[in-house]
Amino acid sequence: MSPGPSAASCSLQVPPRFVPANGRGFYISDADTGRFTALDPLGEKGGDNDWYGYCLDDPINRADVWGLWTVNVGGTASASGFGVGGTLSGSIGRDGEGNWALQGTAGAGPAAGYGISGGIFTQATNATHMDDLAGKGTQAGWSIGGLPITKFKIGPGIGIDKVFGSNYSGDILTYNYGAGAPFETHALKTYTKSMDLHVPDFFGQ
Repeated sequence: MSPGPSAASCSLQVPPRFVPANGRGFYISDADTGRFTALDPLGEKGGDNDWYGYCLDDPINRADVWGLWTVNVGGTASASGFGVGGTLSGSIGRDGEGNWALQGTAGAGPAAGYGISGGIFTQATNATHMDDLAGKGTQAGWSIGGLPITKFKIGPGIGIDKVFGSNYSGDILTYNYGAGAPFETHALKTYTKSMDLHVPDFFGQ
């Protein structure tokens, strides 16, 4: 079995899927359970006599943790009022193939509530590659928290969002500090720029 573009691009919906094995080829894992289901297809050609080395010799219990997911961590600032809202964010992210990227997102759209806040966030999506997150998307969700003073709050809060793109979906969890209404909801159109990073893969097996 030789790796190729068709193998690398297998989606989560088509088990089994082929996952890069640190440049040595592709191993097979089940898309539903994340468990490994086969020897390293390169066998001896992979340069390692241990054909189960890619899963630490435990193909039954070891899971494909990263899978075809992306995970981002970063900072964000947002504001809303007069029926509209906006957000700016920057983050660093990694995908299941070991690719890293710096990403910046700007968004605007209708919102209910008023206020301004800044915070940190984590984002996870089912995109195959970091580049899949670039371009147009949608971010919809809400935030709540702070210390209500009549109809005004000043303090910490939490936000939960769903994100969607042309070929992915995911979730954002935000911890923020701001001032404004104790509850806010929004539906924003976003645009993301992505810049690849060359980072040693400390998460590889």
